[in-house]
Amino acid sequence: GDTLYVEADRLLAFDGALRQGTMFMGSQGGVMGLVRGQVTGQGLFTTTLSGHGAVAVMAHGGVIELPITPDRPVHVDPQAYVAHHGEVTNKLSTAIGWRDMVGRGSGEAFQLELRGSGAVYVQASEE
Repeated sequence: GDTLYVEADRLLAFDGALRQGTMFMGSQGGVMGLVRGQVTGQGLFTTTLSGHGAVAVMAHGGVIELPITPDRPVHVDPQAYVAHHGEVTNKLSTAIGWRDMVGRGSGEAFQLELRGSGAVYVQASEE
């Protein structure tokens, strides 16, 4: 009875009883939602699947489920994001510091922050 938000290139198959749709990335996070689509290479829309049924997704290195609670948001590398479900909002945040400016940074320049109640599914390895 929930909605799964899944990146289109990660969706392999789904039960015919599920309702398929799309969500405009600008509706979550405004301009940063649009930037997220460009940073991840996913574009301006993501796929939604609603109802009761099974979904098969593809991922590098397997899929890990991370719970999201109101008091414990989750930060994900945008390239590792596969899908999420629940009452979750997401936004792209930057983590650029002075070390990144001088070429000594060790992390990703952008992180996807997910808040609310639900779960996020990430791949264990990047492409």
